[in-house]
Amino acid sequence: MKLNFIDEFEHLPKSTTSTLVYRSIFYDHRHRFSNYEPVFTDGSKSEGHVGTAVAIGNTVVSERLHKFCSVFTSEIYGIYLALTKMDSLNKNFIVYTDSKSAIEALKKINTLSHPLALKCAEMHQYLTEKGLNIAFCWISVHAGISGNEKADQAPKTASLKLENFVPLGDAQQAVRILILKKWQSIWDEQQVNKLHEFHPPVRHVIISNLYRRQDVILTRLRIGHTRLTHKHLLCSEPPNTCSR
Repeated sequence: MKLNFIDEFEHLPKSTTSTLVYRSIFYDHRHRFSNYEPVFTDGSKSEGHVGTAVAIGNTVVSERLHKFCSVFTSEIYGIYLALTKMDSLNKNFIVYTDSKSAIEALKKINTLSHPLALKCAEMHQYLTEKGLNIAFCWISVHAGISGNEKADQAPKTASLKLENFVPLGDAQQAVRILILKKWQSIWDEQQVNKLHEFHPPVRHVIISNLYRRQDVILTRLRIGHTRLTHKHLLCSEPPNTCSR
């Protein structure tokens, strides 16, 4: 299954490209693709709120997802929502999103892909079989493009909720986060624990370019548990006395 992508903006890094340049290139792009209806999608996640939105012309549709859903899920669901809105419209469309990860997911569709990416591919095939031409395009966020700005604001206030929609991967990640929070709250109470002084967070501190053996040695040095100082505990012997 082959989807059509327009890569006019991906080579322009946000850090070195002004919004004026983005808008100028976008307006030239829209002139060349004037026979395609623009569709803008976006998703957002904040504390306790996940939303997604689609802007087509003067119409903005927004939905609220379960709080366990990830930002990626909100972004890819926005694309799927956009595709479902095209079913009753006999036009050509370009779907614009500021999520590069969503674009990459659609470019690499396989059986192990995110379930919503697969549903996007299925819906795309259904629409193209009906004669619609659909392309996907990444654009920069906060570049002053009107439709994109509408889609950017709508997810933050979305109220219509899909109560039971949570992909398995998002649910697993939510459980891991809840477990870590519970573990952290218990660990924070261990103020008299010497190890707490050296390692306040429960998350493992990963130091790049170290093999496990090197990581173990470094950790033992940090907490002061070396064979020289603690061998007697392992061997049930009296502690060593420092002669100096």
